[in-house]
Amino acid sequence: MTTNILILGAGYSGLLMALRLARTTRRLDARVTLVDASPIFGDRIRQHELSAHSHEPRWIDTLIEGTGADFVLGRVTSVDLAHSLVHVEKVDSESSLHFDRLVYALGSYTATESIAGIRDHAHVFSRRDVERMRAALPALAARKGRLLVCGGGLTGIEAASEFAEAFPGLRVTLITSGEFGAGASPKAQRYLRAAFARLGIHLIERARVTRLAAGQAHTAAGPIGFDLCLWAGAFAVPALARQAGLRVNEHGQALVDGCFQSLSHPNVMVVGDAAAPALDVGAPLRMACATSTAMGAHAADALATSLRGLTCPPFRMTYLARNISLGRRDGVIDWVTPDDRPRNLIWTGLLAAAYKNLIGAFVWRSISGERRRSSAYQVALPVPKLPAEKRADNAHHYARTK
Repeated sequence: MTTNILILGAGYSGLLMALRLARTTRRLDARVTLVDASPIFGDRIRQHELSAHSHEPRWIDTLIEGTGADFVLGRVTSVDLAHSLVHVEKVDSESSLHFDRLVYALGSYTATESIAGIRDHAHVFSRRDVERMRAALPALAARKGRLLVCGGGLTGIEAASEFAEAFPGLRVTLITSGEFGAGASPKAQRYLRAAFARLGIHLIERARVTRLAAGQAHTAAGPIGFDLCLWAGAFAVPALARQAGLRVNEHGQALVDGCFQSLSHPNVMVVGDAAAPALDVGAPLRMACATSTAMGAHAADALATSLRGLTCPPFRMTYLARNISLGRRDGVIDWVTPDDRPRNLIWTGLLAAAYKNLIGAFVWRSISGERRRSSAYQVALPVPKLPAEKRADNAHHYARTK
């Protein structure tokens, strides 16, 4: 009997899983279907770059074609776990997709609910807003317009730097509610401040935006004017997992075991930003590309292993660095311990920029390479000669790169 594997979300985790499972389950009588609301792969780590420069889109159906997997273009509206159905809204119709195994990989989005006016007066890094910013920024720079970036995390830092370098006429301001570069090593923080000074970016720290209005961001210290605003605040996960009845944490992330199986529904796996392992996996899980791709690789092999009647070893996560671009010719590589603590050792300048670009290329080649073979992400599958219980007790898995 054919096993219907339905994957919701074509981000880093979901797309990698679809390609990997299409290849690794060919002899297991399984059918893989990937669902996403966008026909274009959203490469989150490059959104600031894509907002400033022209690019060729990466079409999901083109990548899926010829793998044996199916692609459904549509927005997931609800998940009926009791009847193993997912309801999808397409451009001109609605449909219900049946599953035997469900992979929930709908990721996260930039939270816009907490501050009034974000949706009406700011852009976020969505596909639609990326296109709008790319169209608007050249004219805005020509008249020396004001660009306000709200958010002092890596997204905001990279965006402000990219726009200031690409459009020297822009008057760029970054506002953050906390300390600039919080979480980075002292050396990295100093370099980031020096880079902002060199690029002419005005920095406002420890100032919380309370409301956005037309052309103004309101704070306790007074309004800040802008001609274009990018909201680069915290990420949140969709409410769909909670609404479906999956067991979730206080943030709405689904609780999973060491192989990303839902703690409440054994036929559901959750990966990427929407997943929260209920056990120690070796390091805090960032909402980041490095985490999502590693999770997707492990989860794909865990599912394929399960279909063979074997047991999966638990997931382990380690990190190498936090990679920060500061335009096309500068950056900071902030090296970290395996459990993601800064080592106060950095690379900077052209070397760091080249390394960050290499990481971006590596991510895409790792995902697209799954069409042919297991590429960058290596997993330790159970040894068939050992009993499944013994393998589960003794095996250790580290998501790592070559």
